Amino acid sequence: MNCEVKENKILIHQAELDIYDTQVLKEKISAVAAANNNSVILDLQRVEAISTPVIQVLMAAKKGITDFRILNINDGVTRNLNLFGFSL
Repeated sequence: MNCEVKENKILIHQAELDIYDTQVLKEKISAVAAANNNSVILDLQRVEAISTPVIQVLMAAKKGITDFRILNINDGVTRNLNLFGFSL
């Protein structure tokens, strides 16, 4: 997974997040949360598509992290998240 971490922010540098990215994404989110008082900002500015396993990782993060936010979500990703009841 191509990403950049700055403090509590994870900026994804790829157009698609799929099943092959889930483990790394989960590890990055956990590490950032642990290092930043349970606060994570995920920036999806460049992401155009996400898979169901990635949505599951995001839903688990939202439940387990006190301050979990997602920024810069495009319409296609928003529709996918809404299908799973993920409220933004």
